[in-house]
Amino acid sequence: LSRDPSFTNLNPSAVAGAIKSTRRGGNEAIQFSDSAAGDVYYIGVKSEDQQAAEYGLIAAVSNLPFSDCDGFACVLRPILPANPTVPDGSPDRPGGLPVIFPGPIEQISVRRVLVTNTLTHDSPADLVGTLTHNQQFATLYNHRWPDDTLPVEATRTTLYDDSREEFGTIDGIPRLTTDGPGSLQFFNGEQGQGPWQHFSIDNSLNFTGRVDGMTLLVERQPNLSDFTFSLADGGSFNVATNIGPGAVKLTVLVTNVTGNLAIYVRRDIPPTTTLFDKRALISPPGGSLELTSRDVPPLSPPGRYHIWFLDEVDGVRQDDIKAQVIVE
Repeated sequence: LSRDPSFTNLNPSAVAGAIKSTRRGGNEAIQFSDSAAGDVYYIGVKSEDQQAAEYGLIAAVSNLPFSDCDGFACVLRPILPANPTVPDGSPDRPGGLPVIFPGPIEQISVRRVLVTNTLTHDSPADLVGTLTHNQQFATLYNHRWPDDTLPVEATRTTLYDDSREEFGTIDGIPRLTTDGPGSLQFFNGEQGQGPWQHFSIDNSLNFTGRVDGMTLLVERQPNLSDFTFSLADGGSFNVATNIGPGAVKLTVLVTNVTGNLAIYVRRDIPPTTTLFDKRALISPPGGSLELTSRDVPPLSPPGRYHIWFLDEVDGVRQDDIKAQVIVE
C-alpha cells in the first residue's frame, strides 16, 4: 500500500517504501490512523509462491479506529456493511453475511478473546455464526433458540466467553459459552495481528435478520517468564505457551499462593478438570508442575500447551499469585 502514484508502474523505490503485510495464511490487513480527506492510496497484491490465485479485496474508512489497544487488550471494531442483513437461505443455498475485522494495528500474543454480538432476527435459530482467525475458529451460535423472555424477533446482545474465568451478566448483557464446534479458547496463544472474520449464515428458509453490531476484546498474553494474577473463590486464569522443537521440559511455577490451587496442562486443546495431560495440586505458599518427555502423555514439541489455574472453592479469594512458565 503506497501513496506514491509511481507504485502502479512498479517503481523500485515506491515498492521498497510501500507498507506491506506478508504474514502466512492468506489473510492480510494494513491500517492507517493518519488518513485525511482527499488522500489517495495505491494497492498492490503479489503472489509469493509463483502460482495464480484468487483473492478478495476490501478498502474501508471509519471515523473510529478499527482497533484500540492498551497494555491490557485490544478492542477490535469491524467493517460492517452498509446493509448488514443476513440473506435468507436454505440448506442447499445458504445466505451469509461476512463481517471483517482488520485486527490490531500492532502485533499481540492472545491470552483470551471475548465477543460482544448484537443480532436482530425473526427466527434466531436459523443462524450459524463463526469467528475465524489464523486458521482457528469458534462457532458462536449454532441454530440456538433464545433462552429468554424477549419476543422472538427482538434485538439481542450477547457476550460470548469460553474462558471459564467469569460468569453471569455484565452491564445487563448475558454471558454465554459458544455453541461449537470450535472454541474461543482455540485463539489463546495465537498472534492477534491480521484479519478476524465473522460469518453469519442463514440456512433455513423464510425468515431474515441482521447483524446490528459486533466487537472483539482480545486480551494480551502476559510475559510468561514473570506474571501475576488474582483468583476469585473458585475462579480460574488461562495462558498458553508455544513449545519449540527440542524442548524437553515444561515447568509452571507459582508462589504467593494463599489457598489450594490446581494447575492443569494440555497440548493443543484447553484442559478441563477431567481431560488434561498433567495436573498438580498446589498448597500454600506455592509449588510447581513439571511436564517432561518421560510423562504419560509426554511433552511433545513442537506444539501449543494450554495452562489453566483453578482455585479451590473455600470461600476465600487469592490475590497477587506470582507465576512463571519455563521451557527447557
